[in-house]
Amino acid sequence: MLPLYKEFPHTNSQINSQIHTLLRTQRANPGLVFDRLPDGWSAGWHGSLENDTKKNFFREFAKPDYRFLRDNLTNMLARQEKLAQQLCGSDQEPTLYVKTDWRFVSGLGSGHPYETGFIWHRTLGVPYLPGSSVKGLLRAWMRDWIDKEDRVNYLFGPDPDPVKGEQAGVGALIIFDALPTQPPKLEVDILNPHYGPYYESNGDKPPADYYNPVPVFFLTVAPNQPFRFCLAPRPGTGTNADVEEGLELLKEALETLGAGGKTAVGYGQMISQQGKEEKIQALAQEWLDVTLNALRADRDFKGQPEGNFWKKSLAEKWQFAPDEIKSAVLEMIKISWQKLGINWNQPTGKSAIKAKQIFTSLL
Repeated sequence: MLPLYKEFPHTNSQINSQIHTLLRTQRANPGLVFDRLPDGWSAGWHGSLENDTKKNFFREFAKPDYRFLRDNLTNMLARQEKLAQQLCGSDQEPTLYVKTDWRFVSGLGSGHPYETGFIWHRTLGVPYLPGSSVKGLLRAWMRDWIDKEDRVNYLFGPDPDPVKGEQAGVGALIIFDALPTQPPKLEVDILNPHYGPYYESNGDKPPADYYNPVPVFFLTVAPNQPFRFCLAPRPGTGTNADVEEGLELLKEALETLGAGGKTAVGYGQMISQQGKEEKIQALAQEWLDVTLNALRADRDFKGQPEGNFWKKSLAEKWQFAPDEIKSAVLEMIKISWQKLGINWNQPTGKSAIKAKQIFTSLL
């Protein structure tokens, strides 16, 4: 694939400077810049890329503040919801609000000169998930995971059958594009395959560790970014009950399977705010149980009262708990202190005082 332009600069530093200017001065749709302005090939538009060209190109898209895209995005979200609400009526909430639980990437396999693609909304300039992808996710979840194949054709329409000459049909649900509720933060990620010669040789060469790794950079949506999914009943076919069922299935599918690419390794999982809180509480309780059991098994605490585990020793362990569960764990510790008769506001004894210092210093 060769660029259509001739006057665009050809050196890596010039390219990054030009892209930097386009994105920072809010003059361009980031998706069009991403798809149409990659460059950096050697003279003649063929051969190898300059060093770090791909990495630096992707990094340019992870730096800007995309707030200038917010007005158009907000208008689109409002129009989308208004249409869905009119189709549903006032008795049904047609939307599901979620946040990315880990990185999210869509369109890795789409054509791009740098090999790893990324899907941008053509007019809004933000990452999104096409309605067709949302529909495919729901189909897979119902058909392959929860054995509700009898409902698949009704909700989403039958698959095409070339043998019978049947085309794909529509179902009871209208599925809209999933959009971020604000321009999301982006991050650069990396694949580091070690066995390129093995894959390229059709098995003639072994998958050996002595091959040089070849870094492959790609763009992702960062964790904890908000998205909204929207469903509506198809007039004359669907009902609000179908929408309610679809939203619940979508919530389950996003939390379990994830959306977009690389879902097998945890990318693309999204979770509702209520589900996020439940997950954090469960992880916090699990961490606390494991840590306390380890302290109880420690020979230094053999025969000591239960309350001794909850002071300095637990606080020292808590320092290294995952950041996302620290606050939840601390709330559980405060409740347990009260039950054990330890005064959180005015603790007494060296161990409790030191624990309070650790807990408050890291908040």
